[in-house]
Amino acid sequence: MPNALYYEIAISNDEKPAFTKAMTKNAYMRTLFNQLNDEERLTYILKSIKKWNEFLHFNPNVIENLIPTLHLLLAKNEDIILYFQSMGLPPRPPINSYLFFNHEKEEIGSRQSWSDLSSIQKTEYAQQLAEIKNEYYQKLVEFVDQILASDYMRYEFFRNVKYAVKDYELAAKCEITDKNTGQLKLIEYYMLKNEMTNNLNQFNQIREKLLSTQLTNEQKNLVEDLSQLLYKYIT
Repeated sequence: MPNALYYEIAISNDEKPAFTKAMTKNAYMRTLFNQLNDEERLTYILKSIKKWNEFLHFNPNVIENLIPTLHLLLAKNEDIILYFQSMGLPPRPPINSYLFFNHEKEEIGSRQSWSDLSSIQKTEYAQQLAEIKNEYYQKLVEFVDQILASDYMRYEFFRNVKYAVKDYELAAKCEITDKNTGQLKLIEYYMLKNEMTNNLNQFNQIREKLLSTQLTNEQKNLVEDLSQLLYKYIT
């Protein structure tokens, strides 16, 4: 977990309290981690995900349902969005021109209120926001279709970023959720993955039986080579 990595790396042993319960320690680590700014949290989020990717690379036969998905690895939804933003997810613009005005007002430190604006000024804010939204929708489609190269990452994105499905469907003018079930159509990918996992389990059983027979060392090495090749393409 990113908070555990931060606690191990950034906190000196002298500053670490003694805990009698793991639950108390975990809560303490989360509290410290949540006090960090976005940039600091992202550093340990990326470290954590890199470690998991390395682990999965060297352990290709790990059962899929034992792999922590993003909502388990990253406790806060804000951290999940932060992670995808580090990959190129464009920031979502304000929903309406009133919120757009207030956001700009905070940035420049203005005391002017929305009611002070003329109808022409309000229309100008609406037009500016429309342009920003068009650019956002274009970048969002590019992010999903080009940067999120795998169905797994797309599934994680749509599953964890609440506004993602609605925005993407609007931007791409296509539906990615089943109207009858409300589920992402990407779930079909996981049905295929389950079938592949079953095939892999069957292969492992055959492999173990084969290795238990009287094979030469060269034959055993060939079996291992074939196994690694299969793991590479089926996982």
